[in-house]
Amino acid sequence: IYYPNEEYCQIFHQKPIYGGSLARRPAWLVTHYYQVPVLGNLFHERMRFFDAAEADKQLTREFVQRFVAVHNIKYLILTSIPPPFGDKYKLLRSLIESRFPITKQWEEKKFVLYELSRPPADQPLTVDLEQPWGMLYLKRGFGTTGEMGCWATRAEAEMVLPLRGKARKTLRVEMSPFVYPWAPPQTVELTLNGHLLGRATLRPGFAMYEFAIPASALDGSPVSALRFSFGYCVSPAEKGVSEDRRTLAAAVRTVEVVTAKD
Repeated sequence: IYYPNEEYCQIFHQKPIYGGSLARRPAWLVTHYYQVPVLGNLFHERMRFFDAAEADKQLTREFVQRFVAVHNIKYLILTSIPPPFGDKYKLLRSLIESRFPITKQWEEKKFVLYELSRPPADQPLTVDLEQPWGMLYLKRGFGTTGEMGCWATRAEAEMVLPLRGKARKTLRVEMSPFVYPWAPPQTVELTLNGHLLGRATLRPGFAMYEFAIPASALDGSPVSALRFSFGYCVSPAEKGVSEDRRTLAAAVRTVEVVTAKD
């Protein structure tokens, strides 16, 4: 949070505020912002890098809808920007009003308040980690998205999933373990909001693994934390497979969540 009044409002209303300064964001989140520069540029210290043309390409309708859902954003407040970035404000406002699912609720002097529409509860969710917007769902322990999905680079890796509603659900995760000569079978344990969903032994190559999500694992929060706990996470260079010095556990390509059938 950059402005003191934002910090006051957050504490007084007990509502998290998404905004202000990148300096107060976790390192993993700042890394994700740099993967999609337009997000980082919404924060004051990088506003000077805001490129309307590039933002227009990055902020597709699907990206924006997923961004709003993942961060559970209900309201958006625009404040006028002082020199030397004042010219960026008009570009930013035009972009937000044309791309975000918003309705203007109030405007006075330096402030504009918008209300955002969010996806309905129990809507099926598919996360494709080969897409640029896949990074929105990643937290600690994951690398960058790409053609092979996203590698878990730690034995403990986390994702966030916007799972609204409390109905039982089914989770499907497409994964491929990192294998090397004489490697033991790679295992994974999945927990959601601290509730164990199950364990699996990963076969070489990409395959889909299914887990049941009980209603008790959904705490009513609009965003759930999915944790992967792998049996091993090692470096290809250390095992003589390649010169890649990253530590790798498994690649995750797609994550699907649907309402369970009775």
